[in-house]
Amino acid sequence: MGSLSFLTGWRGYAAAALAAGLVLGGLAWTVQGWRLGLDLAAERASHARVMEERANAALAAVEAARTEERRRIAALEDARNDALEKAAAAADDAATAHAAGQRLRARIDALVADATRRDPGITAGGASKQGRDPLNMLAELLNRHSAELVEVGRYADRLRISALACEASYDGLGR
Repeated sequence: MGSLSFLTGWRGYAAAALAAGLVLGGLAWTVQGWRLGLDLAAERASHARVMEERANAALAAVEAARTEERRRIAALEDARNDALEKAAAAADDAATAHAAGQRLRARIDALVADATRRDPGITAGGASKQGRDPLNMLAELLNRHSAELVEVGRYADRLRISALACEASYDGLGR
């Protein structure tokens, strides 16, 4: 018992208090580690939720942008197809007008030939008894200006179709 004699009296109480303090401090340290571990796990879970929400929002934004781009491309394709249809219709109209012009020229040539046969004094550039022949003037006017008028009409059709296609493309982008 000689070796434990220093633990008697106030020294024993101090040693017991020191041992209890060390044990309680270790327990408190461990409990605090558990609590901080739980807080850290909750913070990590919260961060993961926030990051998942941000990722979902980013995916939704990308999908919305892709949908908008698909809509715009479809609008541009519709405008282009409409312009091609109008160009084809204008070409058909021009061909019809050209055929009508050819028929008109043939009819005027037949009338001039008939008038020349009836009145031999009428020539292509000449005059009849009353002055210049109206049929020859009409034939000359038609021959002189018909090619230019057809080209102006084609140019006007191309401009109109291009302008309408441009407007439709612009409207399709802005919706």
